[in-house]
Amino acid sequence: MTAPPLTLKEMCALKRARRRPFMRLILGRTLLALAALLAFAFAGSARAAEPVNAFLREHLWPYLNYHRPCFFPVIEIDDKGRQRKRYLYENLMTPYEKFKSLHEPEQYLKPDVRLQDLEHLANRMSDSEAARRLGHAQDQLFRSLNRRSKVA
Repeated sequence: MTAPPLTLKEMCALKRARRRPFMRLILGRTLLALAALLAFAFAGSARAAEPVNAFLREHLWPYLNYHRPCFFPVIEIDDKGRQRKRYLYENLMTPYEKFKSLHEPEQYLKPDVRLQDLEHLANRMSDSEAARRLGHAQDQLFRSLNRRSKVA
């Protein structure tokens, strides 16, 4: 099923629970983090595409996948059939740690990707260092984009 394109208002509404739940599952945490970092400032600018894509590929996605912890809910169904999500402290982990906790995670990897390589990426730096580098890369990105816009 292909999701319809989202408006800016709908993207912001993804914070609210149970609104367009399929989109929440697909985009939820990642989109909110991306929106907070980029603040939709350069959404329509073609000249910003390459630097923003490089920032996402080299800094943001590795940070989100390997260093930023998030809660994974446990869904309980009560007597009336309502779903209640519980966010337990023992389910606080990074998406990579959650992936490793699956039964035989190697079966979900592409043929040329090994779990040891992903482990090396995850342990390359501490969570604090990754956050520091992300902030520094974000500052550099915005400075370069602002410098270009003043020239044009």
